[in-house]
Amino acid sequence: MKKALLLFLTVSFTLIFAFNLSAQEAKLGKLIFEDGKYPQAVGNTGLISFYQFTDDLGNVNLRLVTADPKTGKIEPVDLEFEDSPPMGSIAWSKDGENMAHVRKDYTVCDIYSMPRGNPDSLIKLTDLTEYIPEMDTARMNLYKLEEKMLLNAAYLEWSYDNEKMIFTLLRVVDAGMYMLDIPTGRTRQIVPKKMMAGSPSWAPDNETLYFGGKDPSGERSNPDIYKFTVSDYSVEPVLNSPASELYPEVSHDGKYLVYTKMAPGERQTVYVYDIENDRSAQLVYLGKKGAASFPMWSADGKSVVYQLIVPGNTYPDLYQIDFDPSIFDK
Repeated sequence: MKKALLLFLTVSFTLIFAFNLSAQEAKLGKLIFEDGKYPQAVGNTGLISFYQFTDDLGNVNLRLVTADPKTGKIEPVDLEFEDSPPMGSIAWSKDGENMAHVRKDYTVCDIYSMPRGNPDSLIKLTDLTEYIPEMDTARMNLYKLEEKMLLNAAYLEWSYDNEKMIFTLLRVVDAGMYMLDIPTGRTRQIVPKKMMAGSPSWAPDNETLYFGGKDPSGERSNPDIYKFTVSDYSVEPVLNSPASELYPEVSHDGKYLVYTKMAPGERQTVYVYDIENDRSAQLVYLGKKGAASFPMWSADGKSVVYQLIVPGNTYPDLYQIDFDPSIFDK
């Protein structure tokens, strides 16, 4: 009897140990591009854009490129100005034909659009002059501010019908998320500035927007994911927990959100949220080291591209991992 009990306990501990080991095993998908960060889908074309680290005669630079994950082909994006736009300050239309980006070479800060691959056909979408904070020369000198630092637009996101654009306006004194009506050029603040909202993503119904932000009540300091409804300008939490949840992106069928989550004491990795059934599942398992961020859906919705930072690597890399809805049933 004692031998049988000992055998049972031995087998049980062995199974538990094996399960724990398997739970810690890395599940990263496949490496698709090295030395790149902040991937974005170029609409529904199957291409992605990202910022690539390049080493030219010992000088490290970042350049904006488009790339094909299937072939590995990479092409620089020509915007006809000296430096690449800051990360987070570009957005592709959902058909991939146009790119919106922030330019400071013409004004303090405005958003322009251009057809992909044709920087000569530039269209100004905004006039953000009224949002430039008033600061006298003495204060600017005190804080070592230049005029171009007073206003920045980031986290651009184009709606499916090409009629609206969401962006975060960063000022020296505050930050707020705004919606631009493209045909009229009018902008309107959509969420309280104290939410520090960013990383918006449109649902295909053009009525719903998901974004990362802080609890407006101030009860929690960690970022959560919220839903904004255009018809009534309402804001409600979707994912709010002691963990930090960020970078939501809605799948093209409107069924899922891919996002990053970092629970207390853990590292940031990629999850998927089932919107209709209100359930989440972990997609990327990091193993013993690393951090995953900036997830985006592939054009066919069957995989997710994300940025992986691993200690020991000088720059992050881009990985692609398959998505199977059955992960919610495990």
